[in-house]
Amino acid sequence: MAIITGLTTTTVAPASDFEEVLIGRSGEIVTSGPGIHSTFGGHKIVVSGGITTFGTGILLEYSFEANSIQIGEFGSIDASLNAEGLQGAAIDTYGSGDSILNNGGLTGEVGVIVRQSNGVVTNNGLIGGVQAGVSMLGTQSTVTNNGTISGGLTYGVATVSSSQVFNSGEISGNLSAVYVLAVPGQDATEVTNTGSLTGENGLTSLNFARFNSSGSISVSGSALWSYGGGIFDNSGVISSTFTVRNTATSGEAANLEVYNSGVISASEAFILHDSSQNVIVENS
Repeated sequence: MAIITGLTTTTVAPASDFEEVLIGRSGEIVTSGPGIHSTFGGHKIVVSGGITTFGTGILLEYSFEANSIQIGEFGSIDASLNAEGLQGAAIDTYGSGDSILNNGGLTGEVGVIVRQSNGVVTNNGLIGGVQAGVSMLGTQSTVTNNGTISGGLTYGVATVSSSQVFNSGEISGNLSAVYVLAVPGQDATEVTNTGSLTGENGLTSLNFARFNSSGSISVSGSALWSYGGGIFDNSGVISSTFTVRNTATSGEAANLEVYNSGVISASEAFILHDSSQNVIVENS
């Protein structure tokens, strides 16, 4: 186990699988490269202190065993500008089934990147990215947000098909609070919002989406913009230009169901679609 209780100015590099790294409350890593960098897997990393880096805060590459990362209430990772004016991610992992629990603060070009399937990110603190807040690149992933996630230029949370997003906090993104990339052969992504979604769009989905919202959605575009049809059940409060926009044109992707028992204020259209789409609307 590597235990950091003071100032360290070199990258911490676990030399084997399943090695643990602990940064105590008084511990701090300040480097020009990754704060923690490993090409092994199965690590448990606990950050109660801080990592400040001109690259990536925690970089776990080519991990064949799932990693566990925990950021404590007073823990933080700041992936700041380097000499070339570029930024890294606060956390970037490659292990299948990697789990990240953040109770502190994570900032970088992207807050968190999880590159393989079955990843889990739970946020009770702050995750902020200049580009995106959380980027889940593998299927069967789960993001649970009880805190704040923000993406300055693109998306608060970006994920792929067959994933789940649960929000009881605040998610914001310049283009969309939540973005779902379609993967052929994968199931629908489920998004549940009991908190707040802000940005240009609430949910932008490139595949069939199941979207349940009992919270608030305040956006300049659409509460739901789907390229693959979907089911949208709203019992919360929506303020938008278009409530739902569906741009699919054929097959199951053209099917759209909207159920509303909440409050909707749309400045231009409740649903924007074309005549080739099968649209079901129930408004109570």
